[in-house]
Amino acid sequence: MPEPYSCRAKGGVVGSPPNRGAGCYMLTYPIETLDALRSAEMDLLLQKHGQFFSGADVLEIGSGTGAQLRELSSVAKSAVGVDLHSSYLKAPENNVTYYDGVNLPFADNSFDVIYSSNTMEHVTDQPGLHLEMKRVLRPGGVAIHVVPSCAWRLWTTAIYYPMLPKLIFSVLSRTKDQQAAPTEAAPVKGIKSRMLDLICPSRHGETGNRFTEWWHFRAASWSKRFESLGWKIEKVEPLGLFYTGFLVAFFSISMKTREQLARVLGSACIIVILRDS
Repeated sequence: MPEPYSCRAKGGVVGSPPNRGAGCYMLTYPIETLDALRSAEMDLLLQKHGQFFSGADVLEIGSGTGAQLRELSSVAKSAVGVDLHSSYLKAPENNVTYYDGVNLPFADNSFDVIYSSNTMEHVTDQPGLHLEMKRVLRPGGVAIHVVPSCAWRLWTTAIYYPMLPKLIFSVLSRTKDQQAAPTEAAPVKGIKSRMLDLICPSRHGETGNRFTEWWHFRAASWSKRFESLGWKIEKVEPLGLFYTGFLVAFFSISMKTREQLARVLGSACIIVILRDS
């Protein structure tokens, strides 16, 4: 799922958690909540496209806590993951390997499926990583990416304003923690940047800016981007779950209700299935 304005570095993002730049806010929910949502998203994905994962050798890009990787392990022949050393979620699983964000530490033609969840928007060296994905993908294999939608970005922007007091408190708490236990020096934001943050939240990924990112999260924009990187689009569709950034009232709304809301308000994520062209 999209991790709104958290400090997580995924698949090609450079910088440790304290240095993630303008869009870096502390998580406003427990990691367990994030894992619960990941599990619900994986259930929907497997309902729609479980045939790709069943009995396959799977690589997950950006495994984080390993929550979705554990679910994939129950249906796949094998499932391994990679993540960055700078990820704020330290890889806890034996089948998760750290990598540099580009070079995948696997032999050619190692996997039937390459999977990622809300990682592609954070990739800085897209040509490099996609070349590596093609290298380790077997002939006839598929890449399946769950990516944030423009609906997610627009609803996240809308919910940002009532969330401002909580975010400001989180930032102030983080500042006190850093002063008590200083780590790497974080860049100091200027007055102009701080004022813009009050008007509109910073971008979530690496494309566009705080005002245009929604355009880059459209299904058509994702398709164009993947095609420019040498992939053939096999299918693009909504995942079918509605939520906003910051996971407001997450457990107050059932997953079934969120599926129904997605039909009206838009799905938070898009599924993109690719083959090497």
